[in-house]
Amino acid sequence: MNRKTLRYFLTTIAIFVFLTSAIPLLAAKPNSTNSTLNNTFSIMQISDTQFLSKSFPQLYLDTTNWIASHAAEYNVKMVIHTGDIVDNFGPTSSQPNVPNVEDPTQWVNANNAMSVLLNANIPYCWDAGNHDQMPWDSPTSTWSATNYAAFDLATMRAKPYWVSDSSNGKNTAVMFAVNGYRFLIINLEYKASDATINWMKNLLDTNLDCNVIVAAHSYLNYAGGYGTKVGLLNDLTWCGNLKTLIDGYPNVFLTLSGHDPRGYAYQKMSGNREEIYFNRGNIGAGAPAAAVRIYTFNLETMQVNTKTYSLDTNPPTYRNPTTPTATSNVFSFNVNLKEAINPTDSWITGGGWIIDSSNHANFAINAKCSSDGTTKGNMLYHYTANGYDWTIKTNTWTGFYIASDNSYAVLQGKADVQKTDSTGEVVWSASNYQITLEVTDGATDSVHLRILDKTGALFWEAGTGATGVLQGGQLTIHN
Repeated sequence: MNRKTLRYFLTTIAIFVFLTSAIPLLAAKPNSTNSTLNNTFSIMQISDTQFLSKSFPQLYLDTTNWIASHAAEYNVKMVIHTGDIVDNFGPTSSQPNVPNVEDPTQWVNANNAMSVLLNANIPYCWDAGNHDQMPWDSPTSTWSATNYAAFDLATMRAKPYWVSDSSNGKNTAVMFAVNGYRFLIINLEYKASDATINWMKNLLDTNLDCNVIVAAHSYLNYAGGYGTKVGLLNDLTWCGNLKTLIDGYPNVFLTLSGHDPRGYAYQKMSGNREEIYFNRGNIGAGAPAAAVRIYTFNLETMQVNTKTYSLDTNPPTYRNPTTPTATSNVFSFNVNLKEAINPTDSWITGGGWIIDSSNHANFAINAKCSSDGTTKGNMLYHYTANGYDWTIKTNTWTGFYIASDNSYAVLQGKADVQKTDSTGEVVWSASNYQITLEVTDGATDSVHLRILDKTGALFWEAGTGATGVLQGGQLTIHN
């Protein structure tokens, strides 16, 4: 063992001994129950209905009336509108000097259609698309939706499923639960501001026990990339940053988006997360936006069956495998949902080492979720990169999730980072970096940590896949 490795080893052991001497261990495991009743439910998505509001108001009404008529059949828990509710007009690449124009009649039409859901007590939520705002492509824009009953914030905030909203209701968050599984849906407007992104991060940090759906007006595009650049509209950087952020939250299991006018539908897996793009608003002069994407969850099989019902056909029909876009309209995907438990009096203790970029890296943790719901304790990680020693320390935690069988836990928090040269002098440091820490306690223990800098960019990641398996040491999750 060389001197550097010995120093790391002794430092880790010293911190671990200090932490474990300060906090006793608990070993009791929870009783986990899960009702087998009613394990199937659905959420529905509509998107880019601006042409319905503008030119086909009856089809918009037909769409929401169809949802209301079939909500019980599908056991609908939420309807999500991923933006471009109306067709406000703004400058384009060919007409850069055209003023922004808002047509109040379109909001009347949209309100009439969405009020069908409101009056039928069907839960729904939304985000603002670029066409819903004035000016139409800025996160600082205003919108008129909240002047209408279906989008009235006082009404919606009184709903039991409503969690929060941001920027005058252009971004919304809702929640529901099914048989011990909690679902949080966060809806993001077109190119949401930094303040709204912080609002989302707070929701994510404080709801690690939820299975999260991020529904953004623009995210996945028609070809499976991220963001859309069409004319004067360009959200490539924003969408890339959003992906980097949600990659740090393993409980985000699904993304939904629309917007991209160059295609109609696309879906793919990104890690363990299903990502779906759906926008039929640009087919046939916009009439096919009268389409409902149906996601039916089965909690026993952990599978989601997806199909699309279109009211623009004659007669209206489900999109089936004979249609040109069948693979984008009828498909299934698997999910790994987490049961919600209260992590109060849950602990994570242990330490050891992993291989990080072909080097020996040491890790130690002792963290507890206290009876008041706050998480306390410390984490230390030492690694070597680019000829320097790096230390990541965390003693501020913002979220804690633990699996019901004590096999897996996730923590969110703030980290301090130090860079040390060969003489032991600290040559650089930073604070308030965001850390996501995943811990597995099983036949083989493992750790995965991910650090974002203050801009939200990925700073360091270690423990992906097999590299996170402890080569020595032990991690224990207690409840």
